[in-house]
Amino acid sequence: MEGIWISKPARDATTSVVFVHGILSSGEACWRHSNGTFWPDLLACDESIKGTGVYVFTYKTGFFSGTYRLGDVVDALKEHMRLDGVINSRRIVFVCHSMGGIVARRLVVQRATELIESGTSIGLFLVASPSVGSSYANWLSPLARFFDHSQADALRFEQNNAWLMDLDRDFQNLKESKRLSLNGKELVEDTFVVLRTLLRKQVVEPFSGARYFGEAYKVPNSDHFSIAKVDGASAVQHRMLVSFLLDAARADELEAPSPPPTRCPPDPLRAALARVASGSATEDDHLVLQRAAFNGALLVLSESQGGSAAASIMSGDTAVPIGHDRDFVRKLRDFLLPGRPGRLPPLPQLFLIGRADALAEIKRRMGIPDGLPLHARTVIRGWPGVGKTTLVNAFAYDVETAAQFPDGVLWTSLTREPAILSEIGAWGRALGVNGLSRSPTVKDAVEQLAELLADARMLIIIDDVWDAAHAQPFLQCVGQRCGVLLTTRLPSVAEELSPTADGVYTLPLLQEDDGMLLLRLLAPTIVMSKRDACLQLVRDLEGLPLALHVAGRMLASEARMGWSVDDLLVSLRDGAALISAKAPADRADIEKQTIPTVAALLQQSTDLLDQRTRECFAFFGAFAPKPATFDLEAIAAVWKADDPKLVVRELAARGLIEPTAGRFQMHALLVAHARSLLDP
Repeated sequence: MEGIWISKPARDATTSVVFVHGILSSGEACWRHSNGTFWPDLLACDESIKGTGVYVFTYKTGFFSGTYRLGDVVDALKEHMRLDGVINSRRIVFVCHSMGGIVARRLVVQRATELIESGTSIGLFLVASPSVGSSYANWLSPLARFFDHSQADALRFEQNNAWLMDLDRDFQNLKESKRLSLNGKELVEDTFVVLRTLLRKQVVEPFSGARYFGEAYKVPNSDHFSIAKVDGASAVQHRMLVSFLLDAARADELEAPSPPPTRCPPDPLRAALARVASGSATEDDHLVLQRAAFNGALLVLSESQGGSAAASIMSGDTAVPIGHDRDFVRKLRDFLLPGRPGRLPPLPQLFLIGRADALAEIKRRMGIPDGLPLHARTVIRGWPGVGKTTLVNAFAYDVETAAQFPDGVLWTSLTREPAILSEIGAWGRALGVNGLSRSPTVKDAVEQLAELLADARMLIIIDDVWDAAHAQPFLQCVGQRCGVLLTTRLPSVAEELSPTADGVYTLPLLQEDDGMLLLRLLAPTIVMSKRDACLQLVRDLEGLPLALHVAGRMLASEARMGWSVDDLLVSLRDGAALISAKAPADRADIEKQTIPTVAALLQQSTDLLDQRTRECFAFFGAFAPKPATFDLEAIAAVWKADDPKLVVRELAARGLIEPTAGRFQMHALLVAHARSLLDP
């Protein structure tokens, strides 16, 4: 594989032309006529489009390319265009023969969000390129099976070829949406191809190769292969391509001159980012940028979160990429999340969607910015996966939190079976005292730690509490000037831990718009092409961040493979696909070095139930309506119980159902988990 500039664009030029060949061909053989004329060279020398860049891409597609899939070709084209600077052109015109048109269309659909945000115009000059498959690939099917040839197999002209049908539909939707500046021209072959009597017909039928851009032009006396080989500047294909480029350039001049407002990032953020890049950022920049990140206005993705490091500014509901490299993204993360004294939680993700109000409420309770805490101890509770840990981790690194608690942070995550003495020892080491974990008793260790914290102004975070008794040794250490945040999924534990009824803050689910924004950031091309289905998915998952993160990651993964996501969307809406999927990377078990499944996270709650209560919970999976709300009468009928109150109390105490206005609610993901418990 390689990409070669035949001629790079002139400094003031805005257009680059990318030649992409078809199956069982190459960037050399596809475009060269028997008289030696090489179409990319001919175009580069044409005075009427002087300065236009001309680039030829060649990919692996011989008989022995085997399992090198169309999705791999698309990924390779994208990466070569990035490395060679083609993607920086204001207008990119793909000249595509045969399967090359499918590759280019797939790339445009996959990268549509980036192309729209950067204001890039796309042209497609399709030369005998099928929209929904080719009989040529049908003829190749026996060879494809023999050589395990993924590309030929994917091109088969069949009504049930889901990959191509989905691409066809997605491309049509993108074109009709008019969000991307996109135009094109299609040329089709005129005569039959005869290959030793095995194939005698047009490889690309007119209805397959003239589908997107109005009336196609049938090149006289051309077949599927000769149509891409021009014999000189007078060839009709070449003249039409030059005319297409000139028309597109004139259209751009009439349309453009100013970019749409959504592409102009807010000036204060842009200026602060520039100072970070130059190393001259101030404390005020720290506050502005971190507040933007924690309010969902600035998105900073690590490689593990988004496939590659990236930073974007939100403008409306659009993520506008910032033109900096991976090193800048790392520098920005270090600037926004500096170290502090004590024992800090894991670094939080640097994009919080829909949590600005929750973060502001926690600050208010902790006395920020007034100075005096309203609730020196606040317990945050909510559904499993609602984002309690994410919220407190962000709060720990917040600039205003650092000013309120200048002596630092002490954090622990207790889980169901905490090593209490060991965790107290870790807090001691963070404060410069070794050996607390070797104390004869927990009480001895607590007394020593309490002396260290007596006059400290520190933020104490006790995350993931399953038993109120487990948190008591840590609470007994806390000095009068400290602020305390605890998190639990269990309402009964929250009530035990809170000194007052209003000391418990219930973290809400995401609003519908925020859920769609989160899904759009994780799987942009899917949300763009299947917005209605994705909106229904957000509604069915009821705004649970864990479910949306997992769903977005799975959809993006399927899209990168070039596969249809229709079946996956149905399975995700039902919850079945989510249950067996791995949780996000920030849920990793550090000791075991593994990432649990979603089912394993939810099972931590149901494992605490006795057999009868677990069976009652599982029955909800078979009978729960959408949305899953019940009254006591309905519950009694499902369980065949005269008085279900005892079991209902237990399920509510474990956070598996929530009382609401005289009824009981169960989250959709927990319904799916209950259903999985019924499976043999």
